[in-house]
Amino acid sequence: MKRILLILFFFTATSSLAQDPLHMQAYSNPIVLNPAFSGGSEGPTLYSNYRYQWPGVSAPYKTFRLSMDIPVDKMNNGFGFFFEDDRSGDILTKNAYLLSYGYSLNLGETISIRAGLKGGIRRSKLDVSKLTYGDMIDPRRGFIYETNNPNNSINTYKTYADLGAGLLLSANKFDFGFAMDHLNRPNISHSNSSSRLAVLASFHGSYTAGSERLNVSPYFIFKKHQQFQHLILGTYFNVKKVFCGLAYYSPGNSTNGAVVCAGLNLKYVRIGYSYDIMFLSFLPKPLGSHEMMLSVFLPGKKERKKLRVAHNPLYSPMAF
Repeated sequence: MKRILLILFFFTATSSLAQDPLHMQAYSNPIVLNPAFSGGSEGPTLYSNYRYQWPGVSAPYKTFRLSMDIPVDKMNNGFGFFFEDDRSGDILTKNAYLLSYGYSLNLGETISIRAGLKGGIRRSKLDVSKLTYGDMIDPRRGFIYETNNPNNSINTYKTYADLGAGLLLSANKFDFGFAMDHLNRPNISHSNSSSRLAVLASFHGSYTAGSERLNVSPYFIFKKHQQFQHLILGTYFNVKKVFCGLAYYSPGNSTNGAVVCAGLNLKYVRIGYSYDIMFLSFLPKPLGSHEMMLSVFLPGKKERKKLRVAHNPLYSPMAF
């Protein structure tokens, strides 16, 4: 079992784009996907996600994200904050505390181009007592030996600054965006050596067709981190107060997966659940993950003079 867990840990570190846990419902927390969404909600909005990845293993991965978007119509911009708690089994815990800013420039009657920045502090904690090394493995009996590798050269805590930016083209029925994370390439190593985090590039887009009572929104999300990449192709369906979605995703490494989601649109609250399944060639059965999403809306002005609402396949005004 430990050998399988080590393989999964390595696979997650690559296919999940290293230091960036991937939420399948990325549009449900838009300013995390792209800081240019800052100020793009209809009013002050609280977004949250919780992902429980691979509960079938002994040390599953758990990620909680919380963000707040605050549009400012008079200044044609918006502000946000973002908190993340990501636990990779019982070995590594990572937290993020970031602020975001977005500015919107109107182009014509419906189209706007938005630019966003984000920055803050990330902090990781490594439980060195749970680290394993090659000299601890017996070919037949597994991890039974004490290691000769000293842990005193490994730091338990690592704190570093992190910066990102993004652009977003948005209209009543579509959005297309580009974002870059880790622009300052922080050193994330817990030892005395240097390990610079590469820039993560993200592309996303969606289109909504239909009416307020019934509409469909196909979307895509593509992320690239050095030689690793992740693609999600999906569609959301909104029928009055009910929404659902289907998606295909590929984290690379000849691996594929499927996603289903469903939820409710209430007056000031949107709640949803998502389940995704991943097929790995080296495991006898696929691995499933759960994801919950909750958003709370505080209505703003119905008609804005400057700042427009950014299109979002989950939170577009057309869906209400």
